[in-house]
Amino acid sequence: MKDAIGYLRVSTQEQGRSGLGLAAQRLKGRRFYYPWRGCNRRAIRALKARSTAAVQAATIERAETYRSRIDWVLRQPGKYGRPISDGYAAAKLNERNVLSPRGLRWHANTVRAMWKTLGLHHPPAGTCRPSRHALPSQR
Repeated sequence: MKDAIGYLRVSTQEQGRSGLGLAAQRLKGRRFYYPWRGCNRRAIRALKARSTAAVQAATIERAETYRSRIDWVLRQPGKYGRPISDGYAAAKLNERNVLSPRGLRWHANTVRAMWKTLGLHHPPAGTCRPSRHALPSQR
């Protein structure tokens, strides 16, 4: 048995990844915990649904604390009088030294995720300005 354990100690990286390494760790007395093994599929689905609902509730609660700041930044004019873009909104918040939920700088994806979570409707970039084909011809 000692020869088998010595043979299994090829490298520490390989021991953690291979089934042989797990067998060697079991021989040493390590216990492995598989939380899903004792549950049926219905219990797993119910547990995942509850955890997803809890994560969504926490996301909404975190976003509600920033509602006033996001409302303010969406009311600001963008470049050249257009509606403000998510990148420009992030730049405005960073300009005023408003920290993001993680305590860092704002990024376009963070601003976009916040206003989607809060249910604020921001017009897409091309909707406020008609295309050149929609303009009436001046003759």
